[in-house]
Amino acid sequence: MTQPHAALVRSARFQHYLEGLPSRYKADAARPLWRDAGGRVQAQFLQCALTSEFAPVVHVQTGAAFAHEGRIRTYAEDGEGLSAWRLFARAADDATLIALDRMCRLVHAINYFQGDDTVPLIAGIHDRLLAAVLEDHGAAYRNVLVALGLPQDFVWIQIPASANRELSLLLQVVRNYRRNGFHLVVQADDLATARMLLAQARPAVLSIDWRTGWSAADLDTLRAACEAQAVQLLARHVQTAQDAVRVAEAGIPLAQGEAVRPRWHMSQAGEGEAAVPQLAATAGAAEAVTTLWERA
Repeated sequence: MTQPHAALVRSARFQHYLEGLPSRYKADAARPLWRDAGGRVQAQFLQCALTSEFAPVVHVQTGAAFAHEGRIRTYAEDGEGLSAWRLFARAADDATLIALDRMCRLVHAINYFQGDDTVPLIAGIHDRLLAAVLEDHGAAYRNVLVALGLPQDFVWIQIPASANRELSLLLQVVRNYRRNGFHLVVQADDLATARMLLAQARPAVLSIDWRTGWSAADLDTLRAACEAQAVQLLARHVQTAQDAVRVAEAGIPLAQGEAVRPRWHMSQAGEGEAAVPQLAATAGAAEAVTTLWERA
């Protein structure tokens, strides 16, 4: 389905964009993005600097990476930032939420494709984005990836589990992202929801929450259904050695969690200390972060 992207990420457009980013935060910059001493890209939102961590999804049988999920890590002037949940809670209105969500996915893409991984990046979207964006989900992200010369086929969109509560909205979002060329990862916490998603959403990956408890019979049914539709089955939140053994015994091909890879790894763009900037309150932060998206 995918091809190694190592050659593509070294495109002139991408390199030119990276070289144009400042080495520290500038309050008056057109975009609140910069590269720290290790080359990792950071962004400013309200009083936090944010950057990427990548949580691996692995093949259960071999331990090799299947993909990496981008997750936000934040910093503040005292070195300790907000959790991702609290960061998004600060985005009170739809425009700010959309700007923050898109900025996070932009930072993930830039950081990830500086490395030399040849597996997909999984980029999640916030559940409030589903209703906040009225039409054509995925068009803005597709445009920015094209503008930067990044390989869209290697960026897979993860739909939040909350979308399962409203089927019509879920299917609208899924159709939009698929029409814009993205592979999809959907999430289920029970067999009925998983069956619905396989039938209606036709994802590339079906992710199940291992913490909710799954019977052997349900897992057999689900695994067979995924194999019949060529959908990859992923068990997330595999936290203990016992969990990992049971996942393997159930024949689930993919897993994510502490038991299969104890520590997330940072972007290969750099492991150095994050450069925590002197942050200033900027009322126009949401407007500033949309600049690249609007131009793309």
